[in-house]
Amino acid sequence: MATDARLAARSAAFRTPVRAWQLRPGSTAAPAAGAIRVDGALLGVLKPAEDGGGIVLRLTNPTSAACEARVHAPEGASLTPVRMDEQPTGAPVVRQGAAESVWPLAPFATLTLRVEPSA
Repeated sequence: MATDARLAARSAAFRTPVRAWQLRPGSTAAPAAGAIRVDGALLGVLKPAEDGGGIVLRLTNPTSAACEARVHAPEGASLTPVRMDEQPTGAPVVRQGAAESVWPLAPFATLTLRVEPSA
């Protein structure tokens, strides 16, 4: 059974333009080295950080039920919860690969994360 968040994500994917890669018959596309994937929530914003150090993700839960967002980032990347002005909230930083990147989202909530590559 599909959840409200899953249905909203499928709707967003339907409205997203198609991306294509040329492949040889029988081959599959490997994920890009710096690929980021979000499961369980909608990705509302993906942009460079204002100071140029990393990127900013804004995740949303467009439903009336709480959910968990899972962020898959490159190994060693740090994910820091930040406010809208990109200042840290004080919540714990997650280092991708060292800890699971699961973020609880209340109904109709947003979460902004700053993702920085490993040092």
